[in-house]
Amino acid sequence: MEDTVIDFDALNEELDLADGGRKEDLLMARKPCKNEEEDDLLGDLLNSIEEQEVKDLGIEKVLHAGITSDQQADYFIRRVKELQKKAEEIDRVADEQIKAHVDRVNEWRLRRLNELSYPMEHATNLLEAYATEKRAKSNKKTFKLIEGSFGFHKQQELYEHNDDKLRDYLISTSEGKEFLENLPPKVKWGELRKAGTLGEDGIFRLGKDTLPGVIVTRRPDKFVIK
Repeated sequence: MEDTVIDFDALNEELDLADGGRKEDLLMARKPCKNEEEDDLLGDLLNSIEEQEVKDLGIEKVLHAGITSDQQADYFIRRVKELQKKAEEIDRVADEQIKAHVDRVNEWRLRRLNELSYPMEHATNLLEAYATEKRAKSNKKTFKLIEGSFGFHKQQELYEHNDDKLRDYLISTSEGKEFLENLPPKVKWGELRKAGTLGEDGIFRLGKDTLPGVIVTRRPDKFVIK
């Protein structure tokens, strides 16, 4: 995988540090220690391998027509992970300087992350579409390949509750008082959530009573790449 390359001169110019000696020490500490000539040779080799793999797998066609094989899906899993690792490296470099140079480093962070957002999102969408096709042909939700796994994970329902309406209701019932905190009465939502039941109709109930002020949104399975 190609290492993230940080343009130290450009970053140095952007930050425009006032404390010159400290600036030089910080930037020198981050410079690669490997021999530059060896890095160039390794970069050429990795680029050559990447170009051949793209050609063999027909990746350019996939970008327009979608994923049609596990090998192609594997390529995009690796691609997403590479982009994620680059994004993490960008975050790391930004965090090192964030305290002293908040505004300028954040501008740099957003610009660099925006450069990665489209290709990473596009690769993820291709994988999700391929996973949807595979899921329709089998009972599986997740699929494991050499580079990692991809598929769908069930998400918990999303509860939105109006404490004022719930409090008024719980005060009016004998069994509801155990779900209230005293002075002033406050809904113990965690305990109430466990005691209540969610029906197939999407209505949240305590016993047979429908609880007012509670809206439950069922969420679709979430697509994930690991």
